[in-house]
Amino acid sequence: VQKRDADIGVIFLDINGLKDINDGDGYSGGDAVLAAVSRSVHELLPDTAVYRMGGDEFVLLWQGGDEWEFRRDVERVRSLFAGTLGFTASVGCAWVRREDDIGEGLIAADARMFAAKRDFYRSSPQSGRYRSGLDDVLDLARPGRLEELLVSDSFTLYCQPQFRVADGAVVGGEILLRLISEGKVIPPTQFIPLLESLYAMPQVDLHVFGKVCACLKRWRDEGRPLVPMAVNFSRTTLAFPEVADRLEEIRQKFDIPAELLQVEITETASTEDYRTFQKVVDSIRAKGFRVAIDDFGVAYANLMTLARLGFDELKLDKSLMDDLCGSDKRQRLLRLVIEAAEDMGIRTVAEGVETEEQLAILRKLGCPRAQGYLLSRPLPVEQFAALLS
Repeated sequence: VQKRDADIGVIFLDINGLKDINDGDGYSGGDAVLAAVSRSVHELLPDTAVYRMGGDEFVLLWQGGDEWEFRRDVERVRSLFAGTLGFTASVGCAWVRREDDIGEGLIAADARMFAAKRDFYRSSPQSGRYRSGLDDVLDLARPGRLEELLVSDSFTLYCQPQFRVADGAVVGGEILLRLISEGKVIPPTQFIPLLESLYAMPQVDLHVFGKVCACLKRWRDEGRPLVPMAVNFSRTTLAFPEVADRLEEIRQKFDIPAELLQVEITETASTEDYRTFQKVVDSIRAKGFRVAIDDFGVAYANLMTLARLGFDELKLDKSLMDDLCGSDKRQRLLRLVIEAAEDMGIRTVAEGVETEEQLAILRKLGCPRAQGYLLSRPLPVEQFAALLS
């Protein structure tokens, strides 16, 4: 392409909501969409070369005509991916003359595609993930932006302390992530879905894991007491079979005992692809790390999660605490879950404890650990270290 003797058109195409398609129809549904993109473009523009760049992104190289014909075909591509195939895509383009650098053309087409994707989510409230005006979140999709934020340490760590119900001692902490962008604090519910759709969460999760190991090393060097720290991992990160090896490399770099590090996984992740999920969990536990199932009680396959998966800690979702005080049935159910987990060597932790009455009931039910606003709000990690001291 660099030695071309003619002008060329570049079209950058990105499928909208591929993660939602994978979630709803499984990865086979997502694969069918990817195949449909290539097939449909070849049928519409037989002489156009189609390249999949990775994830949900494609580049089309158009040759054999003038700029007016290229612009006409771009509109045909936009119409094709406006919903007629059952899904949509954002499209950006650039016309590159023979004396121009095609690399700059790719960058320009990518930037215009990003602008189109931002407009799509602004005008699509049904997505439920992106809200109008959150350009600081949508800007994460700009090429190179995530790397800028990681280098500038814009991802800030907070810690939710975990307490022993019997005596109130601090026995652990759960790392919570916040993004500081342009002076604004952005909660994970806003930026994690976008990063997952861009398949960028593995980079963020491993970065956070490294920061936690660095904190533990510094606290140890300062002579502070240490407790196990739990780090939440996205299901997109757990899709990589080598994730356990990467965690072990980071742990060894900082020389942190594996028992001080816990991987937290949402229960819904465990129900999607059980066999693959179990292999990943087994490989992580084989390295000496503890594994916790988070948000237990949200999904439907709760009992199957207990029966099938090997893990070390069960975190009871806040929704199970709601109306706990006024429901004898809910208390009996929780007692059964706590006792069954204990019989299998699994520790239970109650999340979202907000009242003294809830804490008293958990103590009566035999729940060993708890966390929530009654006990402590999330703290910046250095304040958490001071709490331990």
